[in-house]
This record gives sequence, structure tokens and C-alpha cells, in this order.
Amino acid sequence: MSEPKQHPQPKPKSRSAWYRRARVITGAFVLLGIMAASRLNVPFSPCVFLRLGPVTLACPLGTLEVNLAGHTLIWGLLPGFIIVCALLFILGRMWCGWVCPASLAGNAIGNACAFLLPGPSSAVKSRWRGLAEKISGRFSPGKAQMLGLLFGLLLGALIFGYPFWSIVCPLGVVSRALIEAAVHLRPRLDLLFLLLPVLGMLFFRWGWKCACPVGLLHGLAAAPGRTLLPMADPNAPKPCNECGLCRLVCPAGLYPAKEISTALCTKCLRCIEHCPRGCLKLALRQTAPIDNV
Repeated sequence: MSEPKQHPQPKPKSRSAWYRRARVITGAFVLLGIMAASRLNVPFSPCVFLRLGPVTLACPLGTLEVNLAGHTLIWGLLPGFIIVCALLFILGRMWCGWVCPASLAGNAIGNACAFLLPGPSSAVKSRWRGLAEKISGRFSPGKAQMLGLLFGLLLGALIFGYPFWSIVCPLGVVSRALIEAAVHLRPRLDLLFLLLPVLGMLFFRWGWKCACPVGLLHGLAAAPGRTLLPMADPNAPKPCNECGLCRLVCPAGLYPAKEISTALCTKCLRCIEHCPRGCLKLALRQTAPIDNV
């Protein structure tokens, strides 16, 4: 992937503030929805399962783990698994950017700290990023290592007959904590498992999201798709000047103005929102170069 030219970074301009509002509203709906559903005794969690009549839409990684751990095929989960994979092919990793409870909770906590303690929060974030760059630069884990982690978890479930990742998965931990807080008004001890992704962030240039097994599996299903992706608008009034701001705000470190990866893009639309020249758009079908290597 080509590097953006070194230009002075322009100040972000929220030309499309509705993107940000939509993310905030969606995040609040998901987090509060989990708690409300648990109070109403409705079986719902966006990272575990959603039952729609005879079809159960379940986490694809959890579905694979359960089948491998039981050394059998649970036919009742197969239709939902196929539907989820089809949605991932069309929508890509949009779930990671808009619905993932772990990501939403992390962003909410970060925003709250930045609002209540802007100085200390900024200092801690800067030092943490510096430490992460040093550690990730030394180990330089690549996509092969990340995919190895995913397949290692699946192989472990097959060999040991136990879906270990489903127990410690940050998505499940956060969802269970929200349910426990809503129903019993108390925290869960398994919140300590969140130390796993927190420490894991130090080893990857773009944080834990690079190694999240659930996100990686979503990326594999999304890789062949080319729909609903940001791309340079050839009809934009101001052409791209390669300022690199779209790459700076991208959570996955992509460079949407030049290249995009269907396996990594979470379609959060921050690149379009912050482009100071308005030369990015959301394309129904991507025609620009795709980098999924």
C-alpha cells in the first residue's frame, strides 16, 4: 500500500456530522438495548444471538467453535450462519464499526474520560500510543500471525472439545456485564478478561481490532465483497491533494483516498466525515483498487 505524501495535516471538518450522530445513536441504542432486553427477559445480544422465529442469527465464530467443540454439526444453527455470512459479504465489517458492544463501550469510556479529565486523558493516550508503537514496531505481527491466532482458536476447540474463546471474548464479556448490571445491579468478575485485549493493543499497530478473532472472521467473509465502501469521488469539486487525513482518522489505518481493504474496512465513515475537501463518497459498489493481501 502506497504511503500518503507528507503534507501539513489539515484540521478535521465535520462536513457530514450526521455520520457521527448516527454512530452515537446506534451505540447508545445497542448498549442500552442489551440492558433493556435483559430487564424485559428478552433473549437478545448483538454479539451472541438473535432469534427470529425458526432462525437463530448467532456469532459466526461462536457457531464454529460450538460445532467443532461438540464434534458435530448443529443443523439448527446452519441457516442463521449462512444468513450472517451473506450479510457480511454485503455489509462487510460494518458490524465492527457500528454495533460491536466491546468497541462501543471502549469508545464511550474513552469519550467520558476525555470530557471529564481532558488533560490527563490526553497524556495517558499519548504515552500509551507511544509505547504501543515501540512494542508493535519491534514484533511487527502481520496478517499471517493474526490469521494463525484465529485458526489456532478453532483448532483448539476441535482438539480440546471446549469453546474457550467464547468464554473470554471481550464482546461476550461486555454483553454479560451489561446484562448483570441491568438485572442484578452488580459487576461481573470476568470483566478481568478485558485485560487480554487491553494488553493485546500494545502488540498491534492499529490496536486490538487488528487481532480480534471475531473481526478477523468477519473480514474473511467480507473480503470478496465490494459494496458500500468509501472511495474517491471523481466528480468532487476539489480533487484529493493526498493530505493523508483520511488515513489518520481511519481506525484500521487504511488510506481510502487511494486504496481500500474490504477485509479491514469497518465502514465507520470517519474518512468521509473528516475529509476537508469533500472528495470521498460512499460507493454502492467499489471500483477503486482493493487491497486484501
